[in-house]
Amino acid sequence: MNSEDRARQYPVLRENVWLINPATATSLMITSAARYEVPEADARRFLKMRSYCTGYQSKAAIAAKSGLTVAEVEELVDTMDGVDVLRRDDAAEKVDPSHAREMLQRGCTLWGEELTMMNMGNQFMSRDLPREAFTAWLVELVHFYRALPATFKTAARHCTSPAMTPLLNQYADLVAQRETPLRKTLSFLGVSAEQLDATTPMLATRLIDFLMRELFETLPATALLVTSVIEACALDQDQCEALVANAARHYALEEHTLAPFLDLQRTMMQQGQAHLLATHRDLITIDSRPLLDRITNQLHDLVHAFFLLSDEIRQYYQPLQGKYLFRQPVDFAAL
Repeated sequence: MNSEDRARQYPVLRENVWLINPATATSLMITSAARYEVPEADARRFLKMRSYCTGYQSKAAIAAKSGLTVAEVEELVDTMDGVDVLRRDDAAEKVDPSHAREMLQRGCTLWGEELTMMNMGNQFMSRDLPREAFTAWLVELVHFYRALPATFKTAARHCTSPAMTPLLNQYADLVAQRETPLRKTLSFLGVSAEQLDATTPMLATRLIDFLMRELFETLPATALLVTSVIEACALDQDQCEALVANAARHYALEEHTLAPFLDLQRTMMQQGQAHLLATHRDLITIDSRPLLDRITNQLHDLVHAFFLLSDEIRQYYQPLQGKYLFRQPVDFAAL
């Protein structure tokens, strides 16, 4: 079976992100190349099939496991092929560096948009999570931004590009300033500096740092790619306003209580660090396909670690049921 026949008989998909809103008649599919509005019924049919599109299931097997007919699977495969979502194998060992840069940036843009949609801050706008979960999210942001500068400084020290090293050092210095407004917000919420400093990060927060260090060890220049993912987590003006309204409604918090946090979000938007990759992407030079495969997978893991943090906070705090507020270290004396 040639590669073209295999692509159609055992479908594998290129990266695709879906936003399904039951209140609307259409759903949104986002790829690294375009955005498509899809009737909701078709979107839900596709998602039934999508789980099995790993390259190891025939169209007949996908139909049997998804509950769709073979004709429906064939129709959906044809549709995905028409919008360049059906993947073809490419065994080339070398990739043109300019194409590699373009696709890596597109991937980071796609995942950044996914992070924007799935941002933990949005959960407090649409769900009645307990106040403890909201406070814990801010605590985790403190841990995240406390660790981040050293991680980027390490990448800068090992970077071989004279032009990229100062960029990474400057970014590390910039993000080091983000801890202070978060700590101030937490103090307004009744979390003292002593209490905050006695907490230990949740496992997903630690995992994010580990994954970044692993990625930067693979290639320090990838730190530039990660900046676009991190900056996608900032809340824009509309999201900030919705967060304030929800905090007032559910947690009886006044806007001035959240002022340092809101100022931080505005500052992040104004600083424009989300455009660091687009401005300096020519500094990334990679032509090895195995290295690109490894980097892409590590970036994808990092994005999902952010989602994992949201899940961990929800699971831990909804409800607490005797778990400590906030997560505490277990030292020798605790034994």
